Amino acid sequence: MIPGTVKGMIEGVNTVEGVKPTNVVATSIGPIDIADPDGIKSTGDETAGPVTLSVTFADMAFTASGTGPVSFREDTSPITPTPGPGLLMVANPGFNVQIRCSPGTVAGSEPGVVTLIDPAAAFAPTAAITPPTIPPTTLPTTPPTTPPTTTPTTTAPATTAPTTAAPTTTTPTTTPAPPAKQNTTTAAKAKYSTAKKKATVTVAVKGADGKPGTGSVKVTVKLGTKKIKTITAALSSSGVAKAVFKKIAAKGKYKVTVKYAGSATTNASSGKTTFKVA
Repeated sequence: MIPGTVKGMIEGVNTVEGVKPTNVVATSIGPIDIADPDGIKSTGDETAGPVTLSVTFADMAFTASGTGPVSFREDTSPITPTPGPGLLMVANPGFNVQIRCSPGTVAGSEPGVVTLIDPAAAFAPTAAITPPTIPPTTLPTTPPTTPPTTTPTTTAPATTAPTTAAPTTTTPTTTPAPPAKQNTTTAAKAKYSTAKKKATVTVAVKGADGKPGTGSVKVTVKLGTKKIKTITAALSSSGVAKAVFKKIAAKGKYKVTVKYAGSATTNASSGKTTFKVA
């Protein structure tokens, strides 16, 4: 389970309060099932399915300003991912709103009606939030017996009845799929010096796009079935590495095997070559 907090923003059009934040609700997201195809942590191929959670915010009071019809909509608030390792979460909140009206009247062709509207163009959505459509809610014409604690004690004039919204948000989380890895090729050449009794193996690794490989290679020399030695050599910025095998004196045909393990963006590959000692 991943602990966190949830907060929303509600705008009351033609109200005294305008935009108000909800209270902050502590919650936990999970459990989250993470798929890891290569079985190695932090290689970029990890993915996770959506997870849904629901939280309930405290009541919020709005007082009509008397300048026009009262309506409510969800205001947007951007989510900024934190740099570094971990999960990238994308939230898509939506609100289910319940409306209660204080004693008084609501002017209009249909008294007692309050309209709920999705964010308009003036509230440009961010990349992290796409609110769902909130259907209109009709208020009863008969006021409740017990008004909210935020209701004025005096009789409210027409179009100034305060309202209370109790929203609930649902936040799914997803992890974007990593880019596909590139294939690589590994080429090897071996040169033997009789005078110095040493073999020099030169290795070149490059990707399918022609760019040099990064990391290191393992070079193994065998005489028949006998393993002589394995050397790990680092690749240069041009994708080339050299491995020098000293004290090679026994006569015969030597086999050289090179293995490149790949990287976070490239696949593994291998190469072979031979040299003779006469």
